[in-house]
Amino acid sequence: MNAFPVKTTVFFGLSSALLTAVLYTAILLWNGEALFYWMTLSFLSAASFLLTSPRRKRVNALLIMQIILFLYGWFSLLFLDHFSRLALSILVWIFIGFGVFLLYRLNVAGRKEKELKRIHAFYITAGLLVGAVTLFVAFSFWIMAGPSIILVLFLIPFLLWAVLYKIRLSAWEKKKGSRIG
Repeated sequence: MNAFPVKTTVFFGLSSALLTAVLYTAILLWNGEALFYWMTLSFLSAASFLLTSPRRKRVNALLIMQIILFLYGWFSLLFLDHFSRLALSILVWIFIGFGVFLLYRLNVAGRKEKELKRIHAFYITAGLLVGAVTLFVAFSFWIMAGPSIILVLFLIPFLLWAVLYKIRLSAWEKKKGSRIG
């Protein structure tokens, strides 16, 4: 499975753009905050689903970026003073869940060896947990202490996870290469 189904990426791209427009409009009208940079990045990510070829690495990167952008949109919704906050939050979490499902499907499905599927499933799950805990702690400190450059230190566990994932994949490829040769 070298490419991802085009219909899925087009659907996710269009629906992501629509959700971005709805969230931006809701936050702008009811809170008076214009999250222009978030909206621009989210629209660019959604448009990338529509305009690029559905190759595995591109779709992986776009899915991760879109999930992170939707998490930021959800954090912005927490401060919304309107009755639609719950419905919009549920909608955002449905999109985050769908993005995670597509990420799993892209990396675990297909004609891969069983060990590689287990490696991907383990590290994707670990990355989601590490990312969620890291974002929760960073967001908590941000609320209590305000914005600070020190909050960048909370990215260290996530970067460590990414390095370990890459090392594990490289070790698996080296092990596979030594068995063949």
